[in-house]
Order: sequence, then C-alpha cells, then structure tokens
Amino acid sequence: MITITVVAFAAVIVLAAVLGVSRRDRRRLAATTAMLAESESRLRMMAETVPAGIFHVDTEGRRLYVNPKLTEITGDPTVAPGDARAWLVYEPDMALLQREWRAAAEAKTDVHITFRIRRMDDGSVRWVHVDARPLLDADGEVTSWVGSTVDVTEETTAIADLRRFGEILEATPDLVAMVDTKGAFTYANAAARARFGVTTDEEVLALQAIDVYAPSSRARFIGEALPTANKVGVWTGEVDLLLPDGSEVPVSQVVVAHRRPDGSIDYYSSITRDLSEQRAFEEQLVQASLYDALTGLPGRAVLVDALGTSMEAALEQSHQVAVLLLGLDHFKLVNDSFGHASGDLMLRLVTDRLKSVAGPTDLLARFGGDVFCLLVPGVTGEADALAIADHINSTMSTPFQLDGDEVFVSVSAGIALSGSGGTLATAETLLRDADAALHRAKDRGRARSELFVEDYRATAVHRLRTANDLHRALTEHEFRVVYQPEVDLRTGHVTGVEALVRWHHPERGLVPPAEFIPLAEQTGLIAGIGEWVLDTALAQAAAWSAARHDGAAVAVWVNLSARQLGDPGLVDLVASSLRRHGVEASQLGLEITESALLEDAEGAVTALSSLRELGVRLAVDDFGTGYSSLSYLKRLPVDAVKIDRSFVDGLAVDGDDSAIVAAVAGMARALRLTTIAEGVENLDQLRALRRLGCDLAQGYFFTTPQPPSHISRLLESDRSGPLFSYGDEGVPPQRVG
Repeated sequence: MITITVVAFAAVIVLAAVLGVSRRDRRRLAATTAMLAESESRLRMMAETVPAGIFHVDTEGRRLYVNPKLTEITGDPTVAPGDARAWLVYEPDMALLQREWRAAAEAKTDVHITFRIRRMDDGSVRWVHVDARPLLDADGEVTSWVGSTVDVTEETTAIADLRRFGEILEATPDLVAMVDTKGAFTYANAAARARFGVTTDEEVLALQAIDVYAPSSRARFIGEALPTANKVGVWTGEVDLLLPDGSEVPVSQVVVAHRRPDGSIDYYSSITRDLSEQRAFEEQLVQASLYDALTGLPGRAVLVDALGTSMEAALEQSHQVAVLLLGLDHFKLVNDSFGHASGDLMLRLVTDRLKSVAGPTDLLARFGGDVFCLLVPGVTGEADALAIADHINSTMSTPFQLDGDEVFVSVSAGIALSGSGGTLATAETLLRDADAALHRAKDRGRARSELFVEDYRATAVHRLRTANDLHRALTEHEFRVVYQPEVDLRTGHVTGVEALVRWHHPERGLVPPAEFIPLAEQTGLIAGIGEWVLDTALAQAAAWSAARHDGAAVAVWVNLSARQLGDPGLVDLVASSLRRHGVEASQLGLEITESALLEDAEGAVTALSSLRELGVRLAVDDFGTGYSSLSYLKRLPVDAVKIDRSFVDGLAVDGDDSAIVAAVAGMARALRLTTIAEGVENLDQLRALRRLGCDLAQGYFFTTPQPPSHISRLLESDRSGPLFSYGDEGVPPQRVG
C-alpha cells in the first residue's frame, strides 16, 4: 500500500524537477501540483477511513503518520508526529518484537507479527497483528516502515480458549468422543483412543459407535440412550464397553445430542468414565465390612446372618445352637510388652489355634478387639457347650512363640444357648446373652467359662443404667468424700486418714463403691472423679491443718486409678493441686492397687518416680492379691504396702493368713516400708497384727468412714490422748464412732 507520506515525498521530487524547467512550463507544474494535492487528499481520506490502523515510522521508531484507527486501537489520541513511542508494547512481548523487527530490517523483508500492547487510556492489554513493509532508498537501504495494525484480541482469546479446551480434553482420563448421526466417530480424545486401541485420525474415523459397546449393552444404547438424548437432549446411565482384547469394562456415560439452528441433530458427544476401580473398591468395602482384615475371619454381619439361619434350623430340628464368646485374658499386656505388631501376630496365631478346634459345621468369627465367637450349630445341651469351652482352654494352654519369647494366653468364655421346642430368640439377643456371660467370667477371675442365666441380663441392664447415671453424677454434685483414720498400732494415735468417695444417687440412695468404681474405670469417668476427690481431699487437709493450734499437719491418703496413673499430665495435676491449697507434698499419700501397677509396669515405675520427686508418699494397695514378686516390689519407689482385708479376716482362725501377714510385714521391714492392715474389725485381729509386726491399721474397729466434721472431732480428741492402749490387763482399746 502506498501511503500519504510516500505521495508527499514523490511530490517534493517532482517539484524539484519542475523548478529546473523554463517559465513556460510553470503552468504545467501548477497543474501537476494541484493534481498531487488532490490525490494526497483522496489518499488521506482513504487512510483515515479504513478499518485497520495505518502507520508510517522511521527507522528509529518515531511516528511520521498514524491514522485515527490506530490511535483508537492504542488508546493514545494525543501522540504527535515525531514521538518516539512508536508502540505501546506490553513489556513481556518487547524482546520478541525487537528480535523479529531487527531480523526483518537486516533481511529487508516484511514483518508479520502478533503481540500485545497496553492501551494508554485504560491500561488494558490487547492483542494486535502488525503487517509492515520497509521503504528503501536508491541504495537499497531501509529509510522507514509503513504498515497496518489490526486488533485481534477476540480472535486470539478464542483460539487460546479452544486450544486450552482441546488440551483439557486430551489430558482428561475420561473418554470423550463425538459421533455423527450415522454413528461414525468424528473425534476421540487420547483416553478414548487408548481404550479403543486406535492411534491415527483415520483409525478413529473408521470406528462405529455400536461396535465399542459390549453385546449386552448395545440394545440399551440404541433403544434407550439415543432416543432419550434425541428427546430431552441428554442421557446418563451405566453400560459395558467392549475392549479390543474382548474383555468388558463397566462405565458410566453421558450422551448429549447437539442440534443445528434448524433443530435437526448435528452430532452426538459422549463422556465416559471407567468404573472398574470404583467397582473393585466397592467390593473391597463389602469384603471389609463382612470379613476381618487381620485374621480373615468373618465379621459380625456374617456371624449374625449365619446365627439367624442356624437358629431357624435348630427350631425345626429340635436341637440347640451354642454361641461361645471367647475373650483373651490380659491381652493388653501383650500389646504393651511387645508392641501392637506383635499383638496382631498373636491374634493371628490365636485364630489358627481356634480354627483347629472348630468343627466342620462351626463358624469362627472375630467379634471385635480380642474377642472371638464360635458358633456351634448343633449341641445337645449345656454340658456339651461347656466341654467345647474346656477343650478351647486346654488348646490355649500351650504357650505361643512370639518374637522368640514364650507367651501364655488364657481365654474367658461366655456361653449362651438357643432354646429348643419352639422357644423364641434372635441372633442379637443370643449374642447379647453370651456377652453378659463373658463379662461374668472375667469378673469372676478370668480363664473360666460361664453359662448365661437370666439373672445376668438384669445385671447387665442394671450396669448400663448405672453407667448412664455416672455420666451426670459429677456435674450434679452427687459424690461425697468420707474419711477413715489410720492408727499407729504401737502408740494408738491417728497418723493420717484415707479419703474415700461415696455416691449418693438421688433415687437409689448410697451406691456401693464396688458397684460404681469398676464402671467408672471402664467408661473413663474415673479420671474426672479421681481429680475431684484429690482436690477435695487436699482442700480438707488444708482446713484441718489450719484448725489445729499446734500446727501439726494431717496426712491424707487418696486412691489413684490405673487410668490416672497412665495419664502423662498426672504429676502436673498433683503439683498444681498441692500449690492451690497450700498443702505440703509430704501430707499427701497416693494409693495404687497392685493390679493397676501390673497393667503397665514400666510406665508405673516412671510415673511413681516422678510423684516421689514431688515429695508425695506412695503405697501399694490390696497387696497380696496380685502377682507382684519381691524383685518387682523392690523396683517400685513406694513407702508403704497395704495388706488386703482378705488376709486380715482370717487372722484369728487361719494359720496360712497369719503366715502371709507375717511374711509381708517381714518383707516390708527388710525394704524399709510401712505396713498398713485394712479391714480390722475386732480385737483379736488387732492383737494378731501387732504381734506379727504390722505398723498401722484401719477398719470398722476404729470407725467407719465418716464425714469431715466427725473426723475433725476425732483428731481433736486424738490430741489429748491416744485412741486406745493395750494395757497390762488387756483392756480393749477405746472405740471411736
């Protein structure tokens, strides 16, 4: 295109030539000049009305001319000729533009380039396409550039969007395809091509939609998918595809009918998702819900179903079904001692051994945790079921080899039998009854079998109601703390008191500790109760000490549960409570049962050592009822042992009990520990304990557990004289309360 500037240059050259002619040709020159002016005017008018931006710039990029369209495109209407801002180029594209333009200048060739500019008026970024041609002088050197500019933002954006859409289609793992109205493929993305075993466009175009469906799904595609898409625009459903190797794969599919402006069908598109992994995962979930992953045994759902079927058959055949719930005794010790991986191994070993006991028609299942269930479809009665349980325990008596160590495991069994002769029962009730019997077996010492009797159900219901009431007892302030003194058997004076929790139920009255303390342990509520008892006892100890004129401190002993002992925050809790009430650590004694210490021996030693560092005194409660050895007791940082009341009860009539108490007292002296006898109820026991070398005693002989006000009077009385003296004539000691 010849621009206005080029025309102007030509006019100058013509005028210079005309000046050299004679005067008679001046009129011709004037005419020519007029013609040039008219031509320039027409060309300028054309340049200013064309829909493209027209420019003329020198080799330095200075504008010699731009038409209005270009100023509209750039948003820069104020720029004047000679301004060096030839292009308002978007900075990231500047290097590309300079490189391309420099190469064209060196080669004296046209420039065709698309790049971005930033508009001067609103700062927006636009895409432009520039076509430019160099103007050369007589020596062939570039003197300037002329060209046109077009805003291609919409086209470029549309192309980019289309490209991105295509990239997304190619990258998606779903199968995307288009077919024409005759059922021939016109497009398939990478996932579809791979699934159908084609690579080239020609192979894609050769595919027929009907051929990629499994024979069982073709009728649905033709008779349901296409008609539905034609009618409502889209169809969704699940079908099976046929793969090149002949296998079939389940898929979910969406088929969309696309229409022309006149409403006729143009083509169909489909999006297909492979359901193979989903179906496999669903099967795994079903398997996991029905079978135990660790042992491979059936789970509760399979057990309940099989039990229901067996019970129906038993009613028809007039025999009984036995359910044996088998709980491993002290299995927690295995996990704590060897780790959970070894615990899992133990469960698999137990499974193998139980399988050897189960008969061909029996069903062995894992009921949960360390509890297994053996379903025996046909038994002749209770004796038959008990014999099976005995056989299981006999089989378990052989030690297991676990990581090079021999481990002994006993089993507690709860047994429930379905009725015969038309007795109605359900699988769930039978399992519930067996569970109640299992709890009774564990409560009565473990390693034993218990047959369910009707009283167990009432007991289980009562336990459940008690556990439910326990949850509100603390917040409703239903607990009380009473105290029982400990008396020095040599001097007769009170040396301290033990804090004991009592539950005053709003409807049932006083609930025995033996009934609610084990439940509090099982439900975890014992931690909150124990914390409250500790805080209450220390507050009372501070009050007693403040009330005594001689300033003598009153020692308070508080029971500590196994769950509290395992709490990593126990030491901080005790220290904080001591500080809050201003009680010296030496005034506080903590009692831990022997069985609680056995649950986590190593952890117990660590926790007790930390408490000992605070200055708190420690005692082993119920000593002699567990399995502590002398070497184990030596490791514990304790100050005292409390002889269990079961040994005190028989002192006057059982020589073995006397021997046990004497042995414990002698062992305690050797270890420099204090011995405290519990449950002293008569003078004969008191004299025997003193004779056997016991240091302290507590029990109903002195007083029953009493509220703080009664203990305050007792302590005041104790200041004026001992609670009792043996006397030379054997006068009975004074009773308190």
